[in-house]
Amino acid sequence: MGGNSILHSAADSVTSAVQKASQALNERGERLGRAEEKTEDMKNSAQQFAETAHKTQNLSAIAWIRRKPIQIFISFSY
Repeated sequence: MGGNSILHSAADSVTSAVQKASQALNERGERLGRAEEKTEDMKNSAQQFAETAHKTQNLSAIAWIRRKPIQIFISFSY
């Protein structure tokens, strides 16, 4: 019976190790999924920021063009 007990104990150890590895793999997959979602959110935020920056830049340029200085010509007669 001693040999059977050793085999049973070894099988239990292997089963436990496989279960732990499987659980760790699932947890890693969940963390990767969350990281992927955060990365996508950051990408979208960066795109919105870039669009807003370009719009602001374009509006600033248009406003600058519309503010033409008033030119006053003074002629001096001698």
